[in-house]
Amino acid sequence: MRFMVRGRVAMVPLEDRMEEAYLTALRGALSALVHERGLRGVILDFSTVTFMDGLAAGIIRDTAYELSVLGAVVVPCGIGPGLAACLVDLGCTFPGLQTAMDREGALSLLAMSARRWSGLPADDEPGNA
Repeated sequence: MRFMVRGRVAMVPLEDRMEEAYLTALRGALSALVHERGLRGVILDFSTVTFMDGLAAGIIRDTAYELSVLGAVVVPCGIGPGLAACLVDLGCTFPGLQTAMDREGALSLLAMSARRWSGLPADDEPGNA
């Protein structure tokens, strides 16, 4: 299991074929990290994932929700067309989460959230020039 932490954001590249043990360990490690370090953002990078079964999708969804409850903004990114179709077929949704096309987009979404946390308006909000 590998992920990178910069500041208060964790970047988590997910493995293509995710087993239950891997996902359960990942969930525990990320929850502890968010709680202990006060992370404000977690990027779940799906760019190498081509298939996901219902169990894996459910664990990922529950992990994202748990991290949100702990105070982190979770941004899934890199979901390709095949995986998107798979998730739709499984009926898996990520309620309340914004997704991004890639890591850069995910970082932009987190930056917008950070500006909102600080009370500053986001650059793309109406009335900002």
